[in-house]
Amino acid sequence: MDTPTDRRYTKTHEWVTLDGKTAGITKYQADHLGTCSAASLPSSGLNASAGQSVGSLTGSRHNATLHSPIGGSLDRNEWLNDHPGDITGNPYGTVVLNINPSNMSEIDSLMVADKYDSYVKTLPMP
Repeated sequence: MDTPTDRRYTKTHEWVTLDGKTAGITKYQADHLGTCSAASLPSSGLNASAGQSVGSLTGSRHNATLHSPIGGSLDRNEWLNDHPGDITGNPYGTVVLNINPSNMSEIDSLMVADKYDSYVKTLPMP
């Protein structure tokens, strides 16, 4: 897999950059969704905890719940309201959430790329 090593990953298939400031979905999640036709993202300023459900994505094959990978104040990427397909077309290049992290140490509990790749190999292929 070509999972970027400059971020950390959740078991619910979100990524967060090492500085904790941006997040998105993984290629596995994008492949599972198919083409994303709608993104229901949180209101800007939402204070979320790590793992909290903060939105949903509607895909051509499947729908998914979006979780905050770490805690903090969230701002959604407004561009995605009109361009939701960008989420699945370029999952590692599309920022879904901007985060003002409340506890940077939460990143340490997330998976590095190699561990995430190993985890995904145990799951059914989309």
